[in-house]
This record gives sequence, C-alpha cells and structure tokens, in this order.
Amino acid sequence: MSNAYSLATCILVVRRCTPVIETLFGGIAQKFEAALPTDAMPCPDGFQMFTFHLEDGDGISDNEPIREALRCLHLTYGLSRTSDDLTAEDALRGLCAHFGLPDHPVIAALGAEMQDDQVNIETLGKLAEALNDGHDLWSLSVQEGYWADRPTEGNFGGLAQYRGSHFAGAFGTSSSLAAARDLQTLLSQADISAAAEVVYVRVRRILAAVRQTSQRAAVLAQLRLLLAESDSVEQCSGARAGSVPHRYTSVVISTAHVPDEDEARNYLAAKGDAIEYGWLWKVPPPQAEIRDCLEMPDWLKPILAFADAERIDRIEFDGDGELIEGLPIYEHT
Repeated sequence: MSNAYSLATCILVVRRCTPVIETLFGGIAQKFEAALPTDAMPCPDGFQMFTFHLEDGDGISDNEPIREALRCLHLTYGLSRTSDDLTAEDALRGLCAHFGLPDHPVIAALGAEMQDDQVNIETLGKLAEALNDGHDLWSLSVQEGYWADRPTEGNFGGLAQYRGSHFAGAFGTSSSLAAARDLQTLLSQADISAAAEVVYVRVRRILAAVRQTSQRAAVLAQLRLLLAESDSVEQCSGARAGSVPHRYTSVVISTAHVPDEDEARNYLAAKGDAIEYGWLWKVPPPQAEIRDCLEMPDWLKPILAFADAERIDRIEFDGDGELIEGLPIYEHT
C-alpha cells in the first residue's frame, strides 16, 4: 500500500489585508504572512502579497476555524453582540446581506461544504470576493505537490489552482500527462482528427477559465486570427516561386501625432514594439468582439479610424515620419 501525502502553498494578492482577508485565511492557514513579489509570481502596483500553507489543496477538512471566522466577522461588523447562539450558517447569511448580496450562490455552496466537512479553498476565495471590505482580491493561487513512496497514477505530481478577478482555472500534471500520452498515441497512428480533438478540449478548458464572456469571445477571435496568420506564414515559407503571399500594409507617420506625455509613450511601449526613433504598433483586428474590449486612449482613436479607412495593418511612429492631414498634431519639447 502506497503512503502518499500532499502540501499546498497558497498565494493571495490583495490591495490591502482587511479583516475579511485576515480572519478568513489567517484562521485556517499555517504561517499566514506577507511575501515579496518575484519574477515567477509578480504583484500588480498598489497590491500586496501574502502566503500561507495547507496540508491539502483540495479542501479543508477541519471546518471549525472557518465557522469561527464567520462568527468573528459577524461580530466585527456589528451584526451581532455575541456569538454564543450564532450559527456559522446564520453568520454567513448575515455577512452576505450586509455586503448587499443576500442571495449570493456562495451561501449555498459553503453551507453544503461545511455540512460535508470538506470546504474547498476556491469556495473561500468566492466568499472573499463577495465580502469585499476594501481588499479588492486580485488573485488566489494554490500550488499543491503530491508525494508517494510508491508512486501510482494520480497520487504524485501536482495541481495548480488560480482564481483571479479575470481568470480562474485549475491545471494538474496528471491531466497534462494524460493529454500528452493521448497525443503521442494518436499521432503515431496518424489519427489527426482525434489528436485535434485532444488539443481542442485543452484549449476550451483554458478559454472557459476567462471569467468575462465578452473577453472570452475576444480572446477566441484573436486566437483564430493568430492561428490563421501562423498558417499563412508557414504556407508562404513553403510556397512555390511566383505565388502571392498575404500582404500586410504598413505606413510610417510622424511621432508628432503622439502626445508628448509619459502616459502616451508608456502605452505604445506596452502595446507596441519600441524601435530606434519611435514605436511599431499593430492595428487591432476589426472584429467587433475584439474592438468592444479595447481600452484605448482618446488620442489614438483618430489614428485607429485613419488606419481602418486606409486598411492599414501596422503603423510605425517615427520622428521623421509623414504628417497626416486631419490627424491631431502635438507639440514636443
């Protein structure tokens, strides 16, 4: 019989450590403490990072700290004077009502999990999002490792869970290895259709983790364009002499059309590519699902309209570039 165990490291990224964060996670965690960002785990500006450990990343079997945390928060926000006769379920309902979410799905989910004596860490993340007392939870990530003295399928490897404000998904080494083995077998049998289905399922799982429906559609549309562009490049590289590849239209315009401000320069540096005397900017695809999700500064909107009208794919902003009639011109010091 194999002896197996696991340990999970959890990382919270919040704007600040509030009573909700400290009470909910500090009560269940080992070594709940502040942490410094790293290249592997960066932290957005204005946010803080905290780490803690769990013996099992799948769930928390000892529910009493969670029940006590709910009763404590109920008292903290003045919703009751004593917790002597207060049940955790009543405290949970009272807290959600206090934060304006009396019918939030987390009430039923957490209530059922506490009855089953196995609360999922993801459910606590959902509760923290509902009880936002200024912490503005950015993400909760869990990295769990499995060890066994006689490793068998499923009791070794690892699991990663990530619940962020825009992306929430779980990824395991076992499922990744299973997909890799399936692809190896199917490709060795030249079963391209079945192999494509394996890839399709993996991609759909990633897309499903994009929390906003509009952004999910925009990512899918952009992915299709990128795949089509990649196919076009590959076909061009193997095309016969004399064939006509897909052409991209690029123009060079003056940096005088860019405001002399750090915000404008930083935008182009982030969304484009820096070149010697300016920036190279790829015009966003025209699909509505992509354009609807764009966050674009006002000064760039006339340039986008110009690019659309002239069917331009890329714009090079250069100090010696051409001034375009009708586009705003900004003075540079």
